[in-house]
Amino acid sequence: MPFMDIAAGEISSIQPVEANNKNVVLLISQRNASRPLVVKSEDGAGRNNVGAMLEFHATAFSRLRGLPFETAKLSLKEIDELKRCDPAKVKANPPLTQTQWLQKLDDLLHTADRKVKTAIKVSFVEELANLHGIGKDLEQKKLLGDALVRGNTDVPFGLGEILAVDFFIGNGDRFREVNSGEKYPRGSILGDQNIFFQIKYGKFTAVGLDTYDGAGPWSDLNRTIEDLEATNKNLGVEYALWPGRILAPGARRERDEVATALIDSLIELCFGNGVGFSASMRKKLIEACHRGISSGKEMLRGKYKLGDNVQSLTEGIRSRWLIIRGK
Repeated sequence: MPFMDIAAGEISSIQPVEANNKNVVLLISQRNASRPLVVKSEDGAGRNNVGAMLEFHATAFSRLRGLPFETAKLSLKEIDELKRCDPAKVKANPPLTQTQWLQKLDDLLHTADRKVKTAIKVSFVEELANLHGIGKDLEQKKLLGDALVRGNTDVPFGLGEILAVDFFIGNGDRFREVNSGEKYPRGSILGDQNIFFQIKYGKFTAVGLDTYDGAGPWSDLNRTIEDLEATNKNLGVEYALWPGRILAPGARRERDEVATALIDSLIELCFGNGVGFSASMRKKLIEACHRGISSGKEMLRGKYKLGDNVQSLTEGIRSRWLIIRGK
């Protein structure tokens, strides 16, 4: 089925996906289409996030890569078509006025300081339809907490995988890359920031949206780590070292500290102060997170074709690989 263009006269309904974040997501259903289109925007300056939003880890990762999906930038003509759409087709309570609908579109297309966002459309993927942020739904958060108490190691393992990739490419909007005082150590979760869970038959799977799409001081994969570290040290002593160094063979203690911080922050998000959470179960979750970090390193090997032929790699990727393989 061809990837359909958006046309005002073909739109049957629009479902805004309400989320506690800065980006707008719309599910747009059109006549003669079996699945809606997902329309999403990105804030990052210079980012063209087509496709990266659909790469994620944990047990759903391999399944998603095999699914047929398409992405494209939202065209100027399609933006005009959305502006022409009757606001009565937008599912909202109370119903939106024309002015309110145009304001929602403006939020999709521009930041608060009027910078233009990158807007994309994505063919609907069923596996991404049932995502829950860590703190959005109290009932879901309770279910996640119950799963952790029962010893669900899939979630900490999956989060460890996501952290490893984030630290490698410099995606700093999920986990703290540096220590921010005793309360916010490196590796702890940055609230509900692009960490989601897919819930199916009571089973939780960690999902990292926008994976492999960094937007921080370490995200330029064309520059060597040595060059970036020389530049980023001007940001403060805590930015003097690339966070991906925790993946190196000699950084076991650093990986332990990061895994511990991640799990402690996860427990705090689910239980507040963590009172009543057993020490033995906490240790089990930390160990699972540690294994996930190691698994994430192996995923990076496959993604960037990291091997012994280092000269075949681009300069920026090569410098990262030489560090984390410890040779």
